[in-house]
Amino acid sequence: MADDAEKAARREKHKKRMNKILFKCWNLPDAEPFQDSSHPSCHEVRDLTSVGQNLDKGVYQHGRSGWELYAKDMGIVYNWHIIRRGKYSSRAKAHLDKVVGFFSKVDPILGELVSKSKPSDDSSDGGVKKQSSSSKKRKTFERDNTDSSPRKKNHLNSIEGLTISQREKRAMELLATHLEECGGERSQSNNFRCKVIQRPGGRYDSVFFSVENKRFKSMVDVARFLNLADDRPGSGGGSRTNSRGSSRGQKDSEKRKLKRELDKLLKLHTKAIKALDDHSNENPVKQ
Repeated sequence: MADDAEKAARREKHKKRMNKILFKCWNLPDAEPFQDSSHPSCHEVRDLTSVGQNLDKGVYQHGRSGWELYAKDMGIVYNWHIIRRGKYSSRAKAHLDKVVGFFSKVDPILGELVSKSKPSDDSSDGGVKKQSSSSKKRKTFERDNTDSSPRKKNHLNSIEGLTISQREKRAMELLATHLEECGGERSQSNNFRCKVIQRPGGRYDSVFFSVENKRFKSMVDVARFLNLADDRPGSGGGSRTNSRGSSRGQKDSEKRKLKRELDKLLKLHTKAIKALDDHSNENPVKQ
């Protein structure tokens, strides 16, 4: 019983740490091409949404092997774009460097796994020769789908399989993680609700509402509303920098004002001592 409880607590700790890394990757600037893939695969992940689904289902919960599988899947998300040399390849390289850094803080070996993980030869869709046989491969995947493992089925059409309510639940989990990252409590997210809206073209936007029905466009706005600090790169943009700068300016102004007040008090103190000395000289005490 004690061992089982300890294992469960350790798995929950690992999942929480993995979720934080996924959250950081999701919120990197211009991460939209990597959040939802336009070319979903039936046998490997290609976007952060699929990684999040696997994380929720416990695919990565088995200790060291779970971390290694998690690192490989995250590396494939970006290396798939790099190998294809598409319009997002340069952005994928920049994001991959940051993701490698996130994993290297946990273990340098995991960072190396992220960097070296490549999609399978039949999934990059990048070469002319591969395109000529892509239809045959799709037929093979469809024919073998009935005998495929549960894990492979989880990846099949991950975007279409994710309902609005599932997206809203996922957004609330990310909000709780964001508030905790900003110095707050996960329970603060219970005072908000999420509504996911599908835009023309298939894009999904998440909007948050407070109990007073106040609308927030992003998790950053919610944290700002709760007066939580957020010093992580990529989450606040220039507005955070400006707010910190204005705060420093206000503190400097208060310091200057306090210094002027102290100077006045010192001058008054000096005058009072001089007046007391003059009074003592004019009226010596008789013994």
